[in-house]
Amino acid sequence: LNACAAAAVGLHLGMSLAEIAAGLATYQPSGARMRILASGGIRILDDTYNAAPVSVIAALQTGRDLAGTGRLIACLGDMYELGPAALSGHQQVGEAAARLAEHVVAVGEMAREIAATAGSKAHYFAVKDQAIDHLRGLLQPGDTLLVKGSRGMRMEEIVQAIEAAPGRP
Repeated sequence: LNACAAAAVGLHLGMSLAEIAAGLATYQPSGARMRILASGGIRILDDTYNAAPVSVIAALQTGRDLAGTGRLIACLGDMYELGPAALSGHQQVGEAAARLAEHVVAVGEMAREIAATAGSKAHYFAVKDQAIDHLRGLLQPGDTLLVKGSRGMRMEEIVQAIEAAPGRP
């Protein structure tokens, strides 16, 4: 949607479609925000900069769209700073993950609620190393892996481990 808005502004300012396409082709997301990587035939959607229920659900939908007919594997960590909405926020994410992903890997104390709500599609791990081992055994070429959690969870460590050796336990 942001690309469409940028294109509309470009058209309004008199840019050609070729100029707009060239500009959009050079776009690089900042930090770990919806960064698309590839490793071992696996598409990794690194959205590890931060997380809140609305942004996780939007990332799940984007991951589903990118996966197409392939499998979406969602690796989701705790969402911090939700206050009294922490329980319901994690449950909302679990419901969305159950609808949109083939497998849900939940990491962290509150992510236990994501796994509980996602049901049989979910695997819960208290620590990232266990989740990484599970993902390495689960991922197959053609899969799309979404990794998202609050900044304090350091979910980028999961992205780095899978990117370095996607198919090795």
